[in-house]
Amino acid sequence: MGFKQLIAIVIFSIITFTSCNNENTNNTKKYIFLSHTYQWYTLNEVDHRIPKLNLEQYDMIWLGGDLCVQSSSSMSTLNYLNKVYNLSSPNTLWAVGNHDILKGSIDSVNTITQRESFYTISRDNIVISVLNTNLELSYPDTSLRKKKYLEQYNMLKNVSDTISKSIHYFIIGHNIVWEKMESYINTKAHTAKSDNFDIDKRKNFLNYIYPLLKKIKAKNIQVTWIAGDIGKWLKKYEYWSKDSIQFMANGINNTQFFKYPEKLAKKNRDQVLIFKHNIKQNTISWDFYDLNFLVELERIKQKKFGLDQLDYLCLNIDSMYENKGSIIENTIRKIKKTPKWNKYILDYSKENNVTYKDRLYEEANYIFKTTTKTKLNKLDSLLKIRDFSSIPENPKNNAEISIKNRSLKKQEIILRIKKDSVWFKKIKAKALKNKKSIDQQLNIEAEWLLNKK
Repeated sequence: MGFKQLIAIVIFSIITFTSCNNENTNNTKKYIFLSHTYQWYTLNEVDHRIPKLNLEQYDMIWLGGDLCVQSSSSMSTLNYLNKVYNLSSPNTLWAVGNHDILKGSIDSVNTITQRESFYTISRDNIVISVLNTNLELSYPDTSLRKKKYLEQYNMLKNVSDTISKSIHYFIIGHNIVWEKMESYINTKAHTAKSDNFDIDKRKNFLNYIYPLLKKIKAKNIQVTWIAGDIGKWLKKYEYWSKDSIQFMANGINNTQFFKYPEKLAKKNRDQVLIFKHNIKQNTISWDFYDLNFLVELERIKQKKFGLDQLDYLCLNIDSMYENKGSIIENTIRKIKKTPKWNKYILDYSKENNVTYKDRLYEEANYIFKTTTKTKLNKLDSLLKIRDFSSIPENPKNNAEISIKNRSLKKQEIILRIKKDSVWFKKIKAKALKNKKSIDQQLNIEAEWLLNKK
């Protein structure tokens, strides 16, 4: 039996396993990281998918900045954001981005959050520092800015000096200040941001901040730095330094292309970062989740009856995420029981100087990711066929936009048909039978699908 057949058997087992098992989540808290969430072509709205998420299910909301194009330009916008993200709650942590103070002020931000723009909290055996990586924009006055730089540095230094019993230390900021750590790091960040942490430009991330992180890691505390200034080109990034310090970046941006379905089809799907913290076991895991999947999942939860193929697929993906740990353990057991597969893992471990245990996990995790990705691709295809309401309608111009939307939706369907060789072949056959041109038959098919919806 070849490896492809073995993997196929494991994937089938995963599907079966997730349909009848759920890991205990009573002791688990969930934290969601959202960043670069503004709705393109507006100044004061978030991505229209965000309000469709049930953010109340998360124990903490971590915001990586750039919530709107001009988040603090008016109190009405800040009040709107407060309704979406509950900004004044101690469970919402907001690391301000450049757009959050564009034509506004850091004072307005601090008013709505009821705290300073940088701070540290401790909760459930983890410590979190929220940074303001835009102090030069926040405080134009040099003397005040110098004071804030020093206060923020002292905050980080105090954590490095006093932290002792926590299992994890998180730093949340907007800009990617750590990109110069290695020459090969390329997060494709939106802003070419200086990595200095003081008025004195010589005090940069590498020689001023990174030693503090190493000091914390030396206490056997995991350190993770999360930045939010990506999304247009890359949706996620993860890097481990030689000192085993983790750096992550995540952001969304695809509303830029919702008016252009042909361009949107070529873009990577928007993803958000979700952490699961098992309080009882003192463990933290994380995954990048497709935003469209999460929105669809919320829609299904509100549905009382009449589940279709797409709904069941979505629920199956959710079950896989919820049971990831058990699925990986199950896959590892299958690998160990398969002599040929197990030998491959052993040989690889010796040849590449990695432990047998680590290689087993890598193999099982790869299969999990591959299976999940395949299902998400299928879900995305079904969504494109069934749900063509990707452009939010403006109630003020409903009639006008409805016509425009319908035209765009029809173009998207036609593009989808042309990309599907089997479907396109059927359209050609229909055109021949009905004595229509291929373009005419494509339009008929697209119109029929729209009316069916």
